[in-house]
Order: sequence, then C-alpha cells, then structure tokens
Amino acid sequence: MAKVKQFERILEVLQNASPKSVSKEDLAAALGKDVEMYRISTYIWEVKNKAGVPVEAIKDGRKVVGFRVADATTVPAPATEAFEVAEDEVADAATA
Repeated sequence: MAKVKQFERILEVLQNASPKSVSKEDLAAALGKDVEMYRISTYIWEVKNKAGVPVEAIKDGRKVVGFRVADATTVPAPATEAFEVAEDEVADAATA
C-alpha cells in the first residue's frame, strides 16, 4: 500500500469541510501529530500545485486564519488511488 502524503491528508480535510472553510486550529486538531503545523503553507502550496485544487486563504487583516476549497467541483481523485489501480491493471495484464 502506498504511503499517503501530507498534503493529501490536508486535501481530504478540506474536501470534507467543503464548501465551508477550515480554521488552522480545526486543521491541527483533525490531523493531530501527523502534520507539522509550521509547514502548513508548504502543504497548501502542494495542494494547489501538485493536486491542482484551488485553495483560498481566509484572512483577518494580514494573518491567515483558515483555508477553503475555492471550487469543490474541480477536486480530483487522490493520486495514490489512481496509482494503486494502475498497479492492479499491470498485474492483470501480466497474468493474461
């Protein structure tokens, strides 16, 4: 089984809360000790660029207080699931 990447876990939390926003505190509570909160900006960048999901930052002045998926209809399936399916298809083709 493939290892789930950190940004995929954050994307899952954002998808479950969509169309509502998720505060940074709620994100930390949902992910627990598995994700380092000082790297949250890096993980959000990866969600935007690697997964292609538009994420909006909710701000109070200059401070970011939460995040939300801008358009829930553009959220693709996780990359790890597609990879596992491809491995199964290769194994099926080899046995045929």
